[in-house]
Amino acid sequence: MKGSRFTEEQIIGILKEQESGSTTLDVCRRHGISSPTFYKWKAKYGGLEVSEAKRLKALEDENNRLKKLLAEAMLVHVAWRGTQHSLTIALTPSFIQRTAAEPFDGNIPKLRPMVALRDPAITDLVSCLRREMAEDNLCRRLCLEYAGVMLALRLFTTYGEETKSLPAISGGLGASRQRRILDYIDAHLREDIGLDELAGEAGLSSYHFGKAFKASLGVPPCRYVTERRIHRAKELLLGGHGSITEIAHDLGFSSHSHFTDVFRKTTGATPSQFRRDRL
Repeated sequence: MKGSRFTEEQIIGILKEQESGSTTLDVCRRHGISSPTFYKWKAKYGGLEVSEAKRLKALEDENNRLKKLLAEAMLVHVAWRGTQHSLTIALTPSFIQRTAAEPFDGNIPKLRPMVALRDPAITDLVSCLRREMAEDNLCRRLCLEYAGVMLALRLFTTYGEETKSLPAISGGLGASRQRRILDYIDAHLREDIGLDELAGEAGLSSYHFGKAFKASLGVPPCRYVTERRIHRAKELLLGGHGSITEIAHDLGFSSHSHFTDVFRKTTGATPSQFRRDRL
């Protein structure tokens, strides 16, 4: 069965098999799907119930219908060269409740309808979401969740009706809580760490944790985790622990080339150059 023929209910069921303990490889083999397809589904439907997944599909269909109506109603002829792409982002009620209820004291603002909006901060966040959705690695979940929280808060604080500025979060995590979170990250570098998971460990909401973490460490959680994985990769490279491909897979990178790209951006050298120059 091709991936496009799976219903939302079937996809949710497949994702729950993996959440219940089956390995991703076993789930993919059982249903005849590829690993990229599984992670694409997880990025889109992970954490959703069947009703929410169907609602997401309905929103995408409605978005396509409205775009068609808009094109038909335009009084001028508009043409594009080449193929155009769009990215539909739907925030589920449960996600909005988890993300925005606490910062706004339970009174989540209504969003004003906006057309052709240009917001550099939103553009950067959407670019991050698009980029991370194309990757297949253990940092993707954390990056997607963090960008999603920041996007939701940007929308509600900037474009919500009768919205007041949120109070600034000062003080960071605190020494004891910071040490506990950093130890937790180091102990779970080979796992798919999520933002809610780290926030729960810190005893904070996702919103407060993201802000406090950046205030303490100077970088978002997803960037810090990537830097720690690169630090661990350096240790493995210098210790002669396996090939570069084995190290990449061991630390959750999707491929040798993806690991090389991230390593080069972080250190200025490829893994092979780093190992060769220091051994």
